Order: sequence, then C-alpha cells, then structure tokens
Amino acid sequence: MRAVLCILGCMIMGLILCACVTPEYHEKYEREEVKGPDYYFRDGIEDFKKGEIREAHEDFEKAIRLRPDFVEAHFWRGQCYEKLGQLDAALRSYEDALRYDSRYLPAREVYGLLLFELKRYKEAEPQLETARDLGSRAPQVYYALGRVELAEKECRKAIDNFKEALRLDPTYIEAREGIEKAEERCGRHREERRPPRTEKSFKGGGKAIEDW
Repeated sequence: MRAVLCILGCMIMGLILCACVTPEYHEKYEREEVKGPDYYFRDGIEDFKKGEIREAHEDFEKAIRLRPDFVEAHFWRGQCYEKLGQLDAALRSYEDALRYDSRYLPAREVYGLLLFELKRYKEAEPQLETARDLGSRAPQVYYALGRVELAEKECRKAIDNFKEALRLDPTYIEAREGIEKAEERCGRHREERRPPRTEKSFKGGGKAIEDW
C-alpha cells in the first residue's frame, strides 16, 4: 500500500510540474536554445544603431566567443572601441578581422584611416594602398593616401588620389585643396626637387605631415 501511495505521490508531483511549465516557459527556453553568434551579432548591430555602444560591445564579444573567426563581429567590436575612445583596442580588433579575412574591405579601410589619424603614416600607407586595390569607394581613403604620398613628394600619385577622392565626393573640399597644394609644391608637370622640410615633433610612428 505504501508503495502504491509513493507512486501516486510521484505522479501527482509530475502533473504539478507539468502544469507549471507554461507555453511561455517553453517559448523562452527555445529562444535561449537558438542564441548563437548570429543572434548576438544582430543584437549588437541594433544596439549600435541606437547608440548603446557598451551594450553593443558586449554583444559582439559574445558573438566572438562563440565564433572566434566571426570577421564582421571583430570589425564592429572595433567600431565600438573607437566610439569609446579605446583606439589601441580598436586597432587590435581590426587586425583580428583581417587575420581571418585579409580581403575584408571595411576593416582594411578603417584600419588604415585610424593609423593615419594616429600619425602612424608608414603603417597607414600599405593599408590604404591595399584598400584602394580592393576597390574602396571611400573618398577618405584616397585623400589620406594622397596626404601621405605628398609628404613623400610623390606628387603625381598624390594628385591622382586627391582627384579620385574628389570624383567619389565632388563636395570634398579638402581633396580639392590637396590637388592645389600638390601642384603648388611639386609643379604641374614635373617632380621638383625641394629643400628638406623641418618636421614637426609629435608622439607616434612615421614622419610628421605638415598642417595645411
């Protein structure tokens, strides 16, 4: 008799537990089960669009933990770091993206441009050249590359890049000024030897590019 009562008790407890597991519970459980790197990546993009940068960063981190070679997540994590002012961390994120896909153009563009902004011109130049060779449509890439080449007295190359920046964005005033400066400095039709300039002091790699 006692055994029968124990069995009945277990059956009753089972029915109670089943009753407590509502459809909402099942739905939540299923949602938890399907959370993968793509889920967190989409959440991160939504948070980034809303300006919730720290939340977006956490989402991209989760996506990367689940899929270490998630190139786009590395890129967007770098964008978050830039927004948060953590520029060294941003560079590392872009490097991670390019380590997994060296032809991923968005990472190549922002990596080169950030190095340029940090005055690390020697490092920036090959990144910007690669972005150009990959078919970049970002006028900033050609403008920055023109600035670097002008500092190296590669006048014709500089002018060509300034012109491409202006073609991509006809309102790009700095690119138009770049053409004028290049022609003024180097001559319109020939390379011109000029005395060495006094470089400005600054912290960072590469040589200083004079302000215009």
